[in-house]
Amino acid sequence: MIERGDETIHHQIRINIQQEGGYRWADIHGVAFERDPNGRITKITGLRRDITDLKNMTHELIVLRDRAEEANRLKTAFLANMSHEIRTPLNAIVGFSNLIAQTRNPEEIAEFCKIIETNNELLLQLINDILDLSKIEAGSVELKYEEFDLSAYFNGMAASMRQRIKNPNVRLIAINPHTVCCVRLDKNRIAQILTNYVTNAIKYTPKGYIEMGYESSPKGIRFYVRDSGIGISNEKKSKVFMRFEKLDEFAQGTGLGLSICKAIAESMGGSVGFESEYGQGSYFWAFLPCSPETEEGSKYEPAAAKPGVDDTTTAEAPVPVVKSAPANPAKKYRVLIAEDIPSNFLLVSSLLKSRYELLHAENGQEAVEMAQEEQPDLILMDMKMPNLDGLDATKIIRELSPGVPIIALTAFAYDHDRKAALEAGCNDFLTKPFTQEKLKETIKKWVNK
Repeated sequence: MIERGDETIHHQIRINIQQEGGYRWADIHGVAFERDPNGRITKITGLRRDITDLKNMTHELIVLRDRAEEANRLKTAFLANMSHEIRTPLNAIVGFSNLIAQTRNPEEIAEFCKIIETNNELLLQLINDILDLSKIEAGSVELKYEEFDLSAYFNGMAASMRQRIKNPNVRLIAINPHTVCCVRLDKNRIAQILTNYVTNAIKYTPKGYIEMGYESSPKGIRFYVRDSGIGISNEKKSKVFMRFEKLDEFAQGTGLGLSICKAIAESMGGSVGFESEYGQGSYFWAFLPCSPETEEGSKYEPAAAKPGVDDTTTAEAPVPVVKSAPANPAKKYRVLIAEDIPSNFLLVSSLLKSRYELLHAENGQEAVEMAQEEQPDLILMDMKMPNLDGLDATKIIRELSPGVPIIALTAFAYDHDRKAALEAGCNDFLTKPFTQEKLKETIKKWVNK
């Protein structure tokens, strides 16, 4: 539209093309050519230029830019998460390795060795996932096909998965429909898929059952894991097989397991999928094409273990968690340790229990409540905890108790993490893994000895 005083116009407009069922974009430049006695423009001359291709190209560039920015954001978040996830088991490995050299108690040595072994496995899995991701990014997923009896191999995998369940309220059910099932597949990749599925089920199944099994057809094998866990909310379902995404930021792991399963299955010509209802459990499957030979048609002898259901697993006793050290007049100062991972709390308590009275908060909300009820002399605050994270917990405690020293004790190690902790109200910052000398030295800075 040209106003009374305007001499030129410049507009970009969209023109609907009814015959073609679409539209075109036009760039219009015009000048006033003739006016009436009242100054209103009666004639315009100018140029109309079709810019549809330019508009489409601009839109594509914007989409590509947004995708690149999102990919960069996800990779940045992934690297920060990897730093945290690697430092967490490394903290236990380094800390308890040093403690073993300082104790002669056989029971303590056995317990420390068990914790180190568990964290070694976790760290190895993290490294394997990262290496697998690099191969997937390069498009070079390695496959080694061989003929083997899936029935016998499955029984071995079920026994291995049974050892992973530590929760006495969860039972593993293994469904092996064949006594013999000859296939030609990559057995290590099969184990990788099932291990990832079962490991996820263990993380998100506080009670009930986890069922792992497979079904054969002339076209291939369908592996599956079903559980009675917490399920997946609708808003998170679209992210299940995406790279760099973790559905639960407090669960240990890379968040790459399911995306790696998808890449492996697709590289073998197969597919993956899932069904889940929030609060009711989940069902994950992977189909791998092959031509299975079962029972009498196979050249293999029947598997030693009979197919069917494996009953409740024998769970090992959980790591004991000390809520507080016994009262001792020599231990004048009380230290509140806010830490949600039992092995990390056990490490810190083992280092400090001889000199301090210790309190334990398993999440940020507990830390806030105990800081008010127990009035500790110092707080060791983990930054990543459920219910309420360490930053928010520190801000609340700092408002209620301005004088209590708070030391951030975290696996987040970037400069911006340190800055955020200090701005929230922490007095000092320690990264995992730490040495006992560094921990004790830092505490001494804030309590009189």
